[in-house]
Amino acid sequence: MDCWFESWAMPFGQDHYIWQKEKENQSYTAEFIAEWLDQTRWWFRSLHILNHAIKWNNAANNIVVNGLVLAEDGKKMSKSLKNFPDPRGLIEQWWWDAYRIYVLSAPVVRAEPMRFSEKWVEQSFKDYILPLQNVYNFFETYAKIDQWKSDWNQIFAMRDDSEISDYKELVEQLVRVNPDMILTSDNDKWEAIKSLINKYTPKAKDIEIKSADLSDYFGLVKGFEAKRVLILASDDQIKSIWNSISWKSDKSLEKWVLLPFVTYQITNDLDAWLLSELHQTLIKEDQLLQAYALDDAIKTTLEFLDKLTNWWLRRSRRRFWANWMDADKNAAYSTLYTVLKTYLQMLAPFVPFITEKLWQNLADFSPEKVDSIHLTYRPMSSELYISRDLMEEIAQVRKIIKLALFVRAKNKVAIKQPLQKLEIKME
Repeated sequence: MDCWFESWAMPFGQDHYIWQKEKENQSYTAEFIAEWLDQTRWWFRSLHILNHAIKWNNAANNIVVNGLVLAEDGKKMSKSLKNFPDPRGLIEQWWWDAYRIYVLSAPVVRAEPMRFSEKWVEQSFKDYILPLQNVYNFFETYAKIDQWKSDWNQIFAMRDDSEISDYKELVEQLVRVNPDMILTSDNDKWEAIKSLINKYTPKAKDIEIKSADLSDYFGLVKGFEAKRVLILASDDQIKSIWNSISWKSDKSLEKWVLLPFVTYQITNDLDAWLLSELHQTLIKEDQLLQAYALDDAIKTTLEFLDKLTNWWLRRSRRRFWANWMDADKNAAYSTLYTVLKTYLQMLAPFVPFITEKLWQNLADFSPEKVDSIHLTYRPMSSELYISRDLMEEIAQVRKIIKLALFVRAKNKVAIKQPLQKLEIKME
């Protein structure tokens, strides 16, 4: 092998020969590859055999194998049998995103066969696309009436006494923060972090570094518009900001690297619950995507939509109907806006079209033009946002309501008809 390589490469010169030798020693292992089921016996197998023979390692670290998409009757789709719906008509009526939801949540992404049915594309449209559009329409209608606007700021905090055990994770998070501005009350403590930011973040040369009084967090963030701000602060300063937000959290501030902050004060348990559920969903989705469990990831993400529309929004409508913009009404707008932005970013890899449309619509309520949602960084989650007690409490209430509705339906009692008494036995 060496003799053949040298006799072929040397005529191109010594520099080219060295480059070829270096290239020969590189590893070409892919992070993942994807194909349909038949390729497990051919292409995948051949790649592994060749890569092990030449490089002594796998051709890919992860393989996503797709099953076969069959007609609704279980037979192979065929032009002669015409046993499949018209693709153009299907997409024009129910949209690409509904089709993607149906297919990505089906067993076909786990190498199992799938009987394609147009009615399930229609059901995906009705269950997910329409509710998502409706919740945005609700926000847009009332935000325009009240002339409510967002500052579009994204605030992140990092404390100086964090024990950083994984610098790879830290660098990844710093890249996702990609700050426009760094605020700190003590410039001398942050040289190591600043060097990492300068080395790895895309906007390193344009980052503005300022000394700031961090004691008035809300007054500080009001001075920014459409900025990604990284606050470098001490443990006590971070705790002070966290307490001023008045979060419903049963977590301590002991173990975290970077923390995303909201830019408004939480004044309602419903808001705290919704943001708890949002971050819980984001953490689960991250874990499932890292495991390449695409169907479970999209199902987990879509489950949150029911909590947003059928629980939080229904019980928050009166807050939007208030005659003046008090703290609770502003918190309702801010929570819905924050959740919509984050949720669209979570959904974007699965349903790219409606998420882009709604993202650009949300930008109408921001002070500046925004990039495509597909050019944004993945939202950052934090366990600190998750209040287990609050989530458990509301889960119990939802369960009680569900059982009560079942009993009503069983006894043919209309929902509008008041009950004299409802007894619940709790264990």
